[in-house]
Order: sequence, then C-alpha cells, then structure tokens
Amino acid sequence: MNKTTKIALLIAVGIILVGCNSNKEKTAWEDPFFPPDKVRPPSKVIQDRQAAVGAAADAMLFDIHFDGAELNSLGQQKLSLMVQGKRPTVPLKVYLNMPKDADAGRQASVEKALEVAGLPKEQYAVAFGPNPAVLMPAEAGIRALAPAGPAANASGVDMSGSSTNTASAEK
Repeated sequence: MNKTTKIALLIAVGIILVGCNSNKEKTAWEDPFFPPDKVRPPSKVIQDRQAAVGAAADAMLFDIHFDGAELNSLGQQKLSLMVQGKRPTVPLKVYLNMPKDADAGRQASVEKALEVAGLPKEQYAVAFGPNPAVLMPAEAGIRALAPAGPAANASGVDMSGSSTNTASAEK
C-alpha cells in the first residue's frame, strides 16, 4: 500500500467514526423565532380560542355547511368550534339558518355530530331560523362608538345629522 492510499483510508475511517458518534440532539438546529412543530405558539392558542368563542356566539349553520343532509368538512369544523367555545354552564343552541322544509335530515345530522363530540342531550338544542341574539341593527353599535358630545366630533355633525358648526349656523 502506498502512502496516499493509507492516508485516504485513514481519512475515510475517521469520517465514518465521527459520523457514527455524532449526537443528533446536540446537532439539531434550534431557532428562537421558529419553535418546533410540537410547541404551539401562544398566538395560535389565542387565535384558536377566539375562533371557538366567535363560532359559539354566532351558533348558526347555513346551507353551505351541508352536503345534502350530512355535514360537510366546513360544517364539522364550525360545529367543533362551537362545542369548544361553549360556556360549560350554558347549553349550546345551534341554529340551522335555512327554511325548515330544507331539513331532509340535517337536524338529525347535527344532533348526531354533537353526541359524537361528547355533549349530552340536555347540553344542546337545535332550532331552525337565524340566531336572534346576533340580529340587531348596526345603529346601536355605531351610536355606542360615537363621541360623547358634539364638540368632540371633528366633522361638525352629530350623529343625528344636525350641524354643530357655529360658522355655518350664522349664515
């Protein structure tokens, strides 16, 4: 064996030994900005909770949530969010916002999905029509956002539409 072959053989053996002895836990690259997949960032936890509370407050399923009489994946996801966002002491009321003649087993499909989710029958109800708790005119919400007095309104017009600008009132 010549000298170059011996050196090449020693290098190959060294590489094999170093490769076999490496500790993968120590060589794993960790970035503080990108946590591992098994760690759920707090922002995602908050986002999921808000989606669940919003779905439970809305509590309505539409035609788009069904394929015939069965819940489709969108309907299953929304119903799952409703169950997650439900307050423990208050029964969940699910509204099927569609004509009652369009039922064709949809109510039974929703009840079955709620039972599979682990809710006992006394913890939920299914009704037809829109959720009356979310039906309100926007005017009340807009008035609640309005400034306290006409002087605080930069446009010079209060919410009732009358002018509060003294310069235009003198003319």
